[in-house]
Amino acid sequence: MNDLKKTFGNGLPYSEPAGYVNKLLERCRDRAIAEAPRRRKNRAVSRLWLSVAGAAAVVAIVATVALRLTSMTSGGNGDDAVLCSVETVEQSAPLSVVLASMTDDQLADVSYYSTDDIPEY
Repeated sequence: MNDLKKTFGNGLPYSEPAGYVNKLLERCRDRAIAEAPRRRKNRAVSRLWLSVAGAAAVVAIVATVALRLTSMTSGGNGDDAVLCSVETVEQSAPLSVVLASMTDDQLADVSYYSTDDIPEY
């Protein structure tokens, strides 16, 4: 290490031509100025796509909620649903009494749903 210090002193062991740093700075400045409009355009395009993606997400959420509400009010099978209130349920007869009073034809017409067919609320 001391040999290098004796040979070159405190300076660097290499030198650059006169004006090298100034030319390098000028090239960088010129390139930055030339690319500025393109960068602004890229930002605008990115914002546009971000807005389109956001709008698509909002439409998907609204459509999902609307379909869910339609499914809830229609009973999930497209027929007119019978919405029950607390009073209606309290005044209704027990299931065993209702089933005992039904005829065989009425029982045959009853639709049975699996747990997959029942919408979640």
